Amino acid sequence: MLMNTFSCTTASSHRCSTFRPSRSNHSHQQQHHSIMTFLIIFISALVIITQFSSQVLSQQLTVNSPRTSMPSNQDATDPGKWIEYGIYLIIIFVVILVLGLIGYVIVIGFFCCRLCGCCGGCKPKKKGATHPYKKKDLLVPSILAIIGYISLLIVCILGLIFSGLFSQNIRVMVKETRSLIGNVNGTVSGVGTIGNAASDKIPVLVNGFTPLVDGAFKLLSPVDNMAQTVQNSINTLYQVNNTDAPVIYQHIDNVRADLKTLKNRTELQNVPDPNTAIPDVRSTVTSGINTGISALQQGEKIIVDARASLNNTIYSTKNTINSTVYNTINTTLVSSLSSFTSQISNVMEMVNTYLPESRVDDVTYYVYAAENARISLVTIFFVWCGFLYLFTLLGIVFKVPILVEVTSCCTCGTAWLFFLVAAFQIPIYILVNDLCTTAPSTVKYLGDSYGNPLIHGATGNFVTLPNVSVLIDRVATCTPGQSYLNAALGADFLGALGIDNMIGSATGSIAGALDSFNVTSLVDSAKSYIVSANLTSIKTDYTSDVISAQNQLNTSFSQLQDIQNFNGFSYANYTKAIDDVNAAVSPYGLYYTYQNITLLDCNAPPINQDSQAQQKCNTTKANALDQLTLYNTTLTEVLKLNATANHLRAGLQTLVNDFNSLSNTFAPIKSLPNTLVTQLDTLALNISNYVTDLKSRLNSTIKSALTDYINNVTATSLDCGYVGSYVSTTEKTVCYGMTNETLITGILSLIIGVIMIIMFVVLLILGKRLRYQTSKGLVDPPMGAEMVEPSMQQGLPPMDLHH
Repeated sequence: MLMNTFSCTTASSHRCSTFRPSRSNHSHQQQHHSIMTFLIIFISALVIITQFSSQVLSQQLTVNSPRTSMPSNQDATDPGKWIEYGIYLIIIFVVILVLGLIGYVIVIGFFCCRLCGCCGGCKPKKKGATHPYKKKDLLVPSILAIIGYISLLIVCILGLIFSGLFSQNIRVMVKETRSLIGNVNGTVSGVGTIGNAASDKIPVLVNGFTPLVDGAFKLLSPVDNMAQTVQNSINTLYQVNNTDAPVIYQHIDNVRADLKTLKNRTELQNVPDPNTAIPDVRSTVTSGINTGISALQQGEKIIVDARASLNNTIYSTKNTINSTVYNTINTTLVSSLSSFTSQISNVMEMVNTYLPESRVDDVTYYVYAAENARISLVTIFFVWCGFLYLFTLLGIVFKVPILVEVTSCCTCGTAWLFFLVAAFQIPIYILVNDLCTTAPSTVKYLGDSYGNPLIHGATGNFVTLPNVSVLIDRVATCTPGQSYLNAALGADFLGALGIDNMIGSATGSIAGALDSFNVTSLVDSAKSYIVSANLTSIKTDYTSDVISAQNQLNTSFSQLQDIQNFNGFSYANYTKAIDDVNAAVSPYGLYYTYQNITLLDCNAPPINQDSQAQQKCNTTKANALDQLTLYNTTLTEVLKLNATANHLRAGLQTLVNDFNSLSNTFAPIKSLPNTLVTQLDTLALNISNYVTDLKSRLNSTIKSALTDYINNVTATSLDCGYVGSYVSTTEKTVCYGMTNETLITGILSLIIGVIMIIMFVVLLILGKRLRYQTSKGLVDPPMGAEMVEPSMQQGLPPMDLHH
């Protein structure tokens, strides 16, 4: 039936044609079909069992001597070996029963001997004694009966405990087995929907490829920084051109005006030419700034365009990768998975036929019912044993021999049942213990022998599978979250499933998309514009010219410290004029200075009395007043020139500060070309290295993404964690729990049987003595006296005490 699932008949040719790949897609579909064939490997176990059964039945039966070990590996296929092992278990069963029978023979022999008068029937304990039993003779058998009862009670309680544990483990195994069957059915059902799951989970795969290109977004940050740096430089140049430069130009105009004022005074020496001392800063700086701004704007545009181009390339590459992955997966893997749904439906029908839910429920019900009945019977059985000897205690306390005698008979019958239980449970323990020891290796051996050809044939040699024994080990240790694919084939199941060609195809397409990450031309264009800005050629440091002008003006500034020779003024003439006045008026006892020269009146007496003296006075006074006027005029002009000189000196220092500030402002701008060129070269190198590195790890990244994708698809439908859990539970419950509990309860049953045999003998003796004493009503005689039977006191012959 399984093979028919994969066959195509004439009547279903249309269905088969949809499933059969075309020649162009044959290799891809074969590889993806290999995934699907692997998904039903566990169904092939049915065929393995059939093949193994036919192999066993076809062998010739040969039985030799009994064997004490369970058949394993190749011996497991020989029915004769199993018969030999079964004979060994039967021997164990018979030996235990024989031990019980021996006990019964001894007890029956003892009973017969007492009936015949042997073994203490009516024989006196001492020769010559006429009374065989006394009251104190009840003490020893009573103590033995109590000890036996307590021992039996302890063993019965232990038996109940271990029987209860056995029942609990039975229920755990039934529950786990039912859960396992349900999970297997769920797995088979889930495989039928794996095609839809594969289609729905494609976004997971696409997201798995996102890191391939998302790393390129980190390359955009330096581009943004470069564009911002260029824009900041442009803003700085605009500020210099519109704000700082006009102020400097005004300062230059002020300095030139002061220089012209000083230059016009012929008395001053070494005054620099106003037109050449301070260079034409306006023509050089402004034109350079305008040229730089234009070039930087072009360079910034190229950088921004490069950023946009790189961003578009990233998204374009992502779209290419996503479409390539989607088309590759959707047209090969998903289509193959979807086409497999009908075949899985046939597998589901087969599973439901052989193991329907109703049958599982029925088995569970009957197992629970049988176990409930067993535990009830065991409880009644052990409780019966416990209460059985209460009759003995009652018989001893109330001197009712019939209770002791009935108990002894019940003990004899019950002991046989415990020997029978022990005879069953100890062989069962040996069988289960041997199964736990040899079954795993035997199953793996049979799987390698009979399962390998079937499984490899079912996969069409498209899947590289390990031996069945390896598959069993891996699946048996499967943990939650693992799928059958991951557990059976290992972490690198892509290679085992033969998906390398598909990975190679996807790698080629994605590598082609990565080649579009090429910004070399944009980088070269941006570099050319940045370099053409000629920012380094803009001269902003004119401090040397200003300092040179300052040095030339030092002589002129020193000349302005004295009014000598300005406007023809001479200190000698100025002094001589006042001296001449005093020489003219000294005969009259008068003395004048320039401060009071205006008070001199040459037309007043006594000077007017001498006409010649009067004329001389007027002449010298007029000359002195002229010198005073010349002095005042010259002094005023020199003071103005000093003010101009001071203003010029401050203006020159302002220009020095202006040019220093301008140089500091231009320092980063002048270094901008070299910085940007280095950054652009680094950007191009980083992109090249990024693409190269990405291509080198592309294959591993794709394999990782595909692995995550398939794990995600199969996480639910092919989860095998329940298998590992079931194996672990079985090992703990059966191999360590139920087997030991079976052995212990078997040994306890054997001990109970032995105790009951001993108790039968004790109770037989005790019942005899108790009956004698109760029938005669004897008591212990006084100290030193002997007990005398009433018949002897009357001179009658002794009574027959045989019974």
